[in-house]
Amino acid sequence: VPMVMYEPGTVPAGAVNTGRIRNLDYAPTFLDLAGVEQPAQFEGVSAWPLITGKVADKDWKAPDFTYEYYWEWAYPMTPGTFAIQRDNLKYIQYYGVYDTDELYDLARDPDEMHNLIDDPAYLQAKVDLRKALYQQLANRDGRHAIPYGERNAIGSVRRNRAGTGAAPFPDSWLVEPNRVDRKDNVLPDSVAKQRAHDEGKAFVRFPVLGSPEANENAGIKD
Repeated sequence: VPMVMYEPGTVPAGAVNTGRIRNLDYAPTFLDLAGVEQPAQFEGVSAWPLITGKVADKDWKAPDFTYEYYWEWAYPMTPGTFAIQRDNLKYIQYYGVYDTDELYDLARDPDEMHNLIDDPAYLQAKVDLRKALYQQLANRDGRHAIPYGERNAIGSVRRNRAGTGAAPFPDSWLVEPNRVDRKDNVLPDSVAKQRAHDEGKAFVRFPVLGSPEANENAGIKD
């Protein structure tokens, strides 16, 4: 979302700055503008040096922005949603729902229209952002605990009878059963796994259930 700043004599007139700031940076920025020290518990940083031009946008290194929304009883249609933005990349994952993750290059795609989650060129970035997101979702005690509220009603579950139904599964998830690569999707993504798939191979091969090979491995004799 564009941010407009006006401060005659301080903020350069007509300047366009591509540096990104987070909503949690607003309060530290306003305090900096007012000459007030930032409280220790604030997690944001002042963007005033960026806004005034003391720090060039190319040199501005905003910290990761982590977003978390935990599923709640009152709104069961909204899944747990976690996201992280690092520089120009934004990664989004959903908790408790069958859906694809999302990855966007905001420099090339500011409207987030082209999901790069399965683009091999962004594989390592995806892996790195997943790890960083998990680490940053830890609470102050370093634990990964999912909060849940008390259920006191059925929640917002009513729908238009004539409206649309649930979204279908992604087409790439609909496959024939009992494939030799059936366990690959639960193994961590990696360059090696991507290479195997690019070659049309299973990363870790499991014999087709009921085949002579599978029966032999299981010690089953005909």
